[in-house]
Amino acid sequence: MVETNLRAVVLGFVVIIALGILSTAAPPLALLGGLVGALIGGGVAGYYARSGRWNGAWNGFLAGAIGALSLTAVLVVLGLATSIVSLSLGGVFATVGLALASLVIITVASVPAAIGGFVGGLFPRERAAEMVEETTEAMGDTGERMAEKGEQVVEDTTDTVEEMVDDSDDRRPAA
Repeated sequence: MVETNLRAVVLGFVVIIALGILSTAAPPLALLGGLVGALIGGGVAGYYARSGRWNGAWNGFLAGAIGALSLTAVLVVLGLATSIVSLSLGGVFATVGLALASLVIITVASVPAAIGGFVGGLFPRERAAEMVEETTEAMGDTGERMAEKGEQVVEDTTDTVEEMVDDSDDRRPAA
């Protein structure tokens, strides 16, 4: 089962929105900027989820979907405002049509964010260290006894090896 880390989703969402808005400044790069923004934002979400590849992919997907929806809403509002200010009814219809067509783009934009989240989830996570600490605490005295026993075995083995080396030196003929 995947876990949703809202902090990770929000961070990825903010990155996607920021890069999406920046990419609209250069119209030829708008689509490429949106895809790169989704990859980077999904990666940020996956990294900050810190709970594995699949959780990273899920958090990246959520960040991408929410980011694409929000970016589409902002751009539609800006398009409608421009159409209304310029008193163009054709602009209003075009903006509404583009808003409906962008639902496909929202779906497509979520996939790179999920891929970025998967890659972000590959990085080392704090959860593994926490699990080791929790296991050690749960074992309590048993863990300490096992560690002492291990140290004793190492000492005994070292003593045995040293004795064997000394015995072999004694048996060696003098040259």
